Amino acid sequence: MPPRRAPRLNNEAGGAGGELVRQRDAPRVSRTVQLLILVLLAAPTLVSTAQRVATNVGVDFYNVWGVSAALHAAGPALGDPWRNGDGYLAKVRELVAASGDPKLQQVATYWRVPDYTGSPLLYTIFGPMAGPYSGTLSTYQAVQVIAFVAACVLLAQLYGVDFFSASFIALISLIGYQPFVSDLRVANLGSVQFAVLAVMLACARALRTRHADTGGARAVALCAVVLAALVGLTLAKPNITLVTACIAVHLALRHGRRTFVPAALVAVGVGAALAILPCLYFGSWGVWHDWYSFVYGSNALMLVRNVDDGNYSTVAIAASALGAG
Repeated sequence: MPPRRAPRLNNEAGGAGGELVRQRDAPRVSRTVQLLILVLLAAPTLVSTAQRVATNVGVDFYNVWGVSAALHAAGPALGDPWRNGDGYLAKVRELVAASGDPKLQQVATYWRVPDYTGSPLLYTIFGPMAGPYSGTLSTYQAVQVIAFVAACVLLAQLYGVDFFSASFIALISLIGYQPFVSDLRVANLGSVQFAVLAVMLACARALRTRHADTGGARAVALCAVVLAALVGLTLAKPNITLVTACIAVHLALRHGRRTFVPAALVAVGVGAALAILPCLYFGSWGVWHDWYSFVYGSNALMLVRNVDDGNYSTVAIAASALGAG
């Protein structure tokens, strides 16, 4: 009897059969090995991140902290930082001179003129962070790291990436993804925004998959949460206005007026309350007008930063490469 020949793999139609066999035969990494890899990777990554946190002075965070610290020290008579920027800067310099904090004294040398470009709501949110500068900065930078890693893992779960791969990418990104490294260095809001947007995307997906009863109370409530959070995040830092608009359009088209309209009304009410809050915080009903006039009225290019200044946005990188303004 002639020997039997091994069956041939069907590589036609894109080799689906061969690919399936290769996938089945490929060795699988056990969970124990995966955990060991993550621990070995996390150790140097987190140590490196902690070293950067220890040495970074938080150039952007300094301005946010300065507004809170100056207002806490001087009281409501100081007004708002867009109408009385010189007063705020003078008060901050007094605090710097009396602090004995090396980080605070170093970062203070970067700012010679008032440059309070953040929105009134942003400074209001950071109002409680008026404590000792170095400790407050380190706490906020720890929040940045946690927010970034959590957002990476959450987005991976939403799009079907396994936990091991997501954690691996997140840990590598802590030391190799320059937008995050830059955000951590200056202690800005990018990582926190990233995390909030990831959560809102998860809520939007839950609204689509679990609450298909368009017009139901749960659907309206979840849609209202998403829209209200996006409104608040946009008022805190308007650079995500286009993202907010795109998600809002998606919700309107996907779930219809019965769900979107009442949710939007709730979000408008939340937005109005959030707009009033800074007025109470600074003791002036003109803070939004003062901020807009200072940032956009006095110099339209005030918020423009190039790559050399640490702006790694797509537009800035493309402009730099093309030699465009």
